[in-house]
Amino acid sequence: MNRRAGALTAVLTALVAAAVPGCSSTPPALSLTVLAAASLQPTFTELGDQFRAEHPGTSVRFDFASSSDLAAQLTQGATGDVFASADTTQMDTVAAAGLLAGARSNSPPTRW
Repeated sequence: MNRRAGALTAVLTALVAAAVPGCSSTPPALSLTVLAAASLQPTFTELGDQFRAEHPGTSVRFDFASSSDLAAQLTQGATGDVFASADTTQMDTVAAAGLLAGARSNSPPTRW
């Protein structure tokens, strides 16, 4: 779980850093949407709670479903900041549609 926590925290932190303008006295409220495989729900929910505690004012919304359903939603116009698939096939589908921005990380579920 430490690898998973580190990976998600790094991704969410990078998104926060990229989304918050540099010279504002009051940073705007930030909302992140994470589309994740249903099998990842317990871990991602826990990580989301930890992330919110470390980044007050940041909203993290999760959409948990099967990886294939999430990939279909994305290719049909749904949006999200993070896509966590349980398999590489669905990640490949989203990548082939040109919908991945930034880094892609493949990590076997047993290593999370």
